[in-house]
Amino acid sequence: VCLHRQAPKFKWPVSVVNQAVKHLHDHNLVHLDIKLENILIDNNRHYKLGDFGLVIDISKDLKDAEDGDPKYLAPEVMNGNVTKGADIFSVGITMLELATDMELPSSGPLWHELRNGIFPDHLTKGNY
Repeated sequence: VCLHRQAPKFKWPVSVVNQAVKHLHDHNLVHLDIKLENILIDNNRHYKLGDFGLVIDISKDLKDAEDGDPKYLAPEVMNGNVTKGADIFSVGITMLELATDMELPSSGPLWHELRNGIFPDHLTKGNY
């Protein structure tokens, strides 16, 4: 079962995802597809990061890197610059979506604002 849309029922295990990302980054790997749908929960409420289909080794040639879900995509990835920071950005967008229980856009003005570090008042004042 994935965490997507079950967020209000569970306390999100930020530390588990951060540990998984750190492990990948310690090995020069970038996930490139961190999102709620790829955070898995088993029957014992153990959380895991899943879907490693887009993982790349950033110490090698990046020409085969593929973009993940545009909703969670870091700005630098759209410009062809894949770094470990791309995963950190995706974790941040995932946490924002979870914290606001709001379906964030895959395009449009709000999508561009978030990628430019602008958080609209309705997100920061609890008016989701």
